[in-house]
Amino acid sequence: GLMGTTLTVSVEAVNRPAALAASEKAIRALEAAEARLSTWRNDTELARLNRTAVGEAVELSQKLSSELAAVRYWWQETRGAFDPGIGTLVEAWGLRRGGSIPTADRLAQARSCSGLAALSLHGRMAVREHPGLIIEEGGFGKGAGLDEAIQALASSQVLSAMIDLGGQVALTGSGQSVALGIADPADRQKSVLTVSIHQGGLATSGNSERGLVIEGQRYSHILDPRTGQPAPDFGTLTVWAPDALAADCLSTGLYVLGP
Repeated sequence: GLMGTTLTVSVEAVNRPAALAASEKAIRALEAAEARLSTWRNDTELARLNRTAVGEAVELSQKLSSELAAVRYWWQETRGAFDPGIGTLVEAWGLRRGGSIPTADRLAQARSCSGLAALSLHGRMAVREHPGLIIEEGGFGKGAGLDEAIQALASSQVLSAMIDLGGQVALTGSGQSVALGIADPADRQKSVLTVSIHQGGLATSGNSERGLVIEGQRYSHILDPRTGQPAPDFGTLTVWAPDALAADCLSTGLYVLGP
């Protein structure tokens, strides 16, 4: 298991040793992304950024700075519906501990931070502008990892490859299309439709997998950064994009924006 989920790497190469070597590279790339982005651990680069003092400039690795720049682009494009700078809100709702309804005070306090707007990013220099800014990798970490793994495969002798990280998929290579099933939100074992893609990333957001039940009431695990409340549940939403990071960010942001 990687990034708290299941991983499947399928590689087509000139021969078996080449395929195994390429798969190995892809897995190392995913491990590197996890070591950079996980906030379930406190020794990663993103976790360290979250702990830096307000107003203190910190130099980021090339990888993290470019990932955060891409994340900020999708934050702007969705007008804040996708905002990974909501760690304080995630904490207020107890999303990592099975969920709890925050008091009005706790919610107001969590919402006092403007999210990603409180991150100043100039090239590789980053500054946290608000003590409540905590960047959550949940909305983009898998996509970032998949992109890094796909880049590692592209530099190997592979004809084509597909990586499935907990239901998020990235493809590279031959231009042959691959049919992928989209699960029925009401029954994960049933596929409700099939999409055929030949490259890029596919990400699905929805509440079937990780919906919260708090005091007998069902809530979405996807928070609307604009209101501080769980986004209304309407099923699932799937995005296909040229890269896995874009698909990941957009599946979250578009889910918040709703049908």
